Amino acid sequence: MSIKIYESGSFRPLSGQKIYSSGAWVTIPGTAKIYLNGSWYYVDQPVSSGVVINSSGGVFADPQVESSWLWKGTIINSGGTMLVLSGGTAASTAVKSYGHMNVKSGGTAISTTVDSQGAVQVFGTARSANVIGHMFVFSGGTAVSITVNSRAWLMVSGGGTALNVTSETGAIIQVGSGGSIT
Repeated sequence: MSIKIYESGSFRPLSGQKIYSSGAWVTIPGTAKIYLNGSWYYVDQPVSSGVVINSSGGVFADPQVESSWLWKGTIINSGGTMLVLSGGTAASTAVKSYGHMNVKSGGTAISTTVDSQGAVQVFGTARSANVIGHMFVFSGGTAVSITVNSRAWLMVSGGGTALNVTSETGAIIQVGSGGSIT
């Protein structure tokens, strides 16, 4: 959803509303920016927060985080899948047991927690992840500042990169030919 205002009992898009500026009423264009939660966003840029993804009957089923979208505070439950497409960002996401997140090339996942039996596939970028389940970094993918807990799996295939990796005793880390990890 895009940034909206609450007025007269309903939500309306912020773009198209009037604002008094420099002695005149001006229509807010969709290209205007607003400062929200420490970052600047275009007024018509979708922002979603606190979404729960279930396999069926949930708030959302299998959403796609599209270009210039920010999804924050998402929970992916068993059977649910989130696709983070090129230009999209998923922040503060919890991937629960048997939930899946797929970060496509050009997509970004920030501050992700991957629970036991949860899985994240990285073809784009993953930053600051706590892996208790499984993380797979594929060719062209990059994972940065990753903590791999005991009995968790981090697999980096050829052409994939994992930087600043911390692992606990019992963690399983596999690096394919042509993959790199530091």
